[in-house]
Amino acid sequence: MDNPNPEAPDFIPCLNFVKRGVAKPRPEKIKATKAELQEIIKEMKLKEAEFEGRPKDEADVVMKGDSEEDSDAEIDDYYGMDNYDDEPTDTASSIPVESLLLQNDDDSGSDDDADSEDEPDEFSVQPRDNLILVGHVDDDVCMLEVYVFNNDRAELFILHDIFLPTYPLAIEWLDFDYKNTENAGHFAAVGSMTPQIDIWDMNVTGCLEPYLSLGGKKAKGIKHKDAVIDLAWNTINRNILASGSADHTVVLWNLADQKPVSKLSVFEEKVQSIKWHPVESSNLLAGSCEGKVRLFDCRSTSTFKTWAFDGEVEKVLWNKFDPLYFFATNDKGMVHYVDIRNPKPVWNLRAHDKEVTGIALSSHCQDLLVTGSMDESVKVWDLKDEKPQLVTNKVMNIGSIYSLTSCPDVPYVFCAGGSKKDNSMYLWDVRESNTVVERFQDRNLESTTNSSLPVTGTLEGETLASSSSGSSPFSTGNAGDGRIQKKNQTVQSLRQESSQNTQTQSNEASTSSSKTNKNKQSKK
Repeated sequence: MDNPNPEAPDFIPCLNFVKRGVAKPRPEKIKATKAELQEIIKEMKLKEAEFEGRPKDEADVVMKGDSEEDSDAEIDDYYGMDNYDDEPTDTASSIPVESLLLQNDDDSGSDDDADSEDEPDEFSVQPRDNLILVGHVDDDVCMLEVYVFNNDRAELFILHDIFLPTYPLAIEWLDFDYKNTENAGHFAAVGSMTPQIDIWDMNVTGCLEPYLSLGGKKAKGIKHKDAVIDLAWNTINRNILASGSADHTVVLWNLADQKPVSKLSVFEEKVQSIKWHPVESSNLLAGSCEGKVRLFDCRSTSTFKTWAFDGEVEKVLWNKFDPLYFFATNDKGMVHYVDIRNPKPVWNLRAHDKEVTGIALSSHCQDLLVTGSMDESVKVWDLKDEKPQLVTNKVMNIGSIYSLTSCPDVPYVFCAGGSKKDNSMYLWDVRESNTVVERFQDRNLESTTNSSLPVTGTLEGETLASSSSGSSPFSTGNAGDGRIQKKNQTVQSLRQESSQNTQTQSNEASTSSSKTNKNKQSKK
């Protein structure tokens, strides 16, 4: 993919819808201790040193001639650690370290607890809310943003966000908790410009460290040596996570013991996209920049089938309605539809003028396919009778499309991430197009394993008011209804305010991330 504007990047390289009913109504708030914060600051300094090519062990981070005690004292002085537990008295002074944290510990919790309980239900996660996990890069700030979307009320707002140390490249939702394997959790795995995979607890806010990390610098044995470009969680064997990397490998991880299981090393180029089969739990699809898609039986790392295409493979996607077939897109604007029993594609479609960087099927309407491209357009296709036909073409005005996902509970809602400054996300009800309604209104909707609720009926039977102006009511460039209007702010301004606060409060941590991020602008 092409790089966004290197001078002031503002883009969404990855996003993912989350089904209803998995999140707590209100995230739990935590506060780090002084000792924990000191350790986090040191680790961030080490990461900064690693990216800038300086010595990587902790002893070398201490400047020559200084002792480790001197370095610790310098950190304490800079961040005001001696006064960490004291209330700030000078509002004009630099931001104290406690501003980095959300206050809700037992020592000071009465007021915060009261505020939390008094918070209106409209700002909590409701049973019919979907979440959208968004990896957002805005200049020097990298964030994991959590949006709440309610289709019934046409509402969209930010629930909370997490500061990330470097550019996110992939986000995968999963529910496996290695500390409590019997109960489903609510986690986001993030792949980034580093070889490490971070897994964050989405039911918690205010955390400065991930819930779990895989393949870090201190890890031994199998791990990645370069950026993690894509992630795929196995929904059948819930303890298995796969990661595709710029180091030309795929690693399979066992989340139960936080260790790698095996490595697939047959690739000659970067692995850009991976997907587990929706039914056969051991089958993994992987597309790489060498122009090949491979289907692995992961019970044996040497067992796989290969399809070769012209150009770099951008995305792969199983047809969940008929999982003997998959889609593959490339950097030449092509979409290929493949029957895994045959060596050649069923059809080849020139869908766009540039790279096809996003592809998503409707969650319940089996013939409705949406593609997004670096040519800044998003298109809806009808796949009926294996003859793809263009239904509508939309320019969302969010710049080049970097990511695309479909809502697992609403068959006609899709979300795209782009590269336009201050307007890089768009949530689209495709029924704003009369052509789409006319084409699909009589099609039956089918339940799938990705949905949290059973669905019957047709698109015509579903209800959601379209925008009279012809633009999506969910675009982050426009103000929505309900919760967004209550604050008289658009979702975009909410995001900007959140990013500005995080950047200010993060102080040195943000500066460290800035230096890291400027060295790495894209996954290619």
